[in-house]
Amino acid sequence: MKKLISWLENDFAPKMNVVNRNVWVVTLKDSIMQVLPFILLGSIFCCLTIPGDVFGWAWWPNFWTPFGWTMGMLSLFVAFLIPFNLMEKKRLRKQRIIAGLTGIVTFLMIITPQVVADGAIGFSHDSLGAGGCSSPLSPVFFPGIS
Repeated sequence: MKKLISWLENDFAPKMNVVNRNVWVVTLKDSIMQVLPFILLGSIFCCLTIPGDVFGWAWWPNFWTPFGWTMGMLSLFVAFLIPFNLMEKKRLRKQRIIAGLTGIVTFLMIITPQVVADGAIGFSHDSLGAGGCSSPLSPVFFPGIS
């Protein structure tokens, strides 16, 4: 066990510190950390809705709509925050809003509009929520490359 601890402290930790100082890794970490309050709030709304659904209480308020507006927009927030934070880390503060908006537009082009239930063209909530969080990771770095 001491050999493992020694290896972690002397060999593994210094290499991981180099990775942790990489601007791309720090940008991704900061963006996910800024989205955490929405995840917490969405989880609270989900927990508040459960008693009404489980016990069949009609008088209990339904919190699925606020849950959808918090958890359902996570990938959209991440698509904005990754290029925004990347510009911040590269000290290009004048371009950060433009990069964030370009990240959103790029993400919306990637998930492509679909025909939804009523026949109208739009975006499904599946792509904008936590299920679509992996989609903005690759395209939203492009606005930050300069």
